Amino acid sequence: MACSTRLFPPVFVLLLLFVFPPAVYGVQVHSAPEGLYVHQMAHVFFAGAMLFLFIYLKKFPLGQGTAWRYIRLSFFFFFLWNVNALIVHSLEVYLPQNAIIAETDFWSRRLAPPFDLTKWIYFFTKHDHIWCVPAIFFLFFGTRSLYRETVRRLRNQGRED
Repeated sequence: MACSTRLFPPVFVLLLLFVFPPAVYGVQVHSAPEGLYVHQMAHVFFAGAMLFLFIYLKKFPLGQGTAWRYIRLSFFFFFLWNVNALIVHSLEVYLPQNAIIAETDFWSRRLAPPFDLTKWIYFFTKHDHIWCVPAIFFLFFGTRSLYRETVRRLRNQGRED
């Protein structure tokens, strides 16, 4: 019991740092032009890998059941997310400087009228969480299902021995 009470203060301080961090750097700015090129190439390779795995696991499945369907769906949504990211990063380069009104911080940015097709596409592709969040959920549910199936199989093997 004494050991757990000694650990409480440092663990509490660490938890506070995660709950109330001094700064959060969730937005990555790429210096032009090399940073953007490398970033775009990473999206191309990631998209290619996800498409390859999606098609490969359809032809040569590693297993049957819900878990592998979820994992394959996650690969498909990660592919869509990368295609979306390629589009939005490209549009950011081609939009004129005055197309985005930047106030004091990143979160107060907005598109300046008049709205044309390019700005509308930029607006909708900027919401990349539409593809990324389902991909993460399907990956989570797929790996959780694989884990549960493995535990169930191991328990059944233990009973048979």
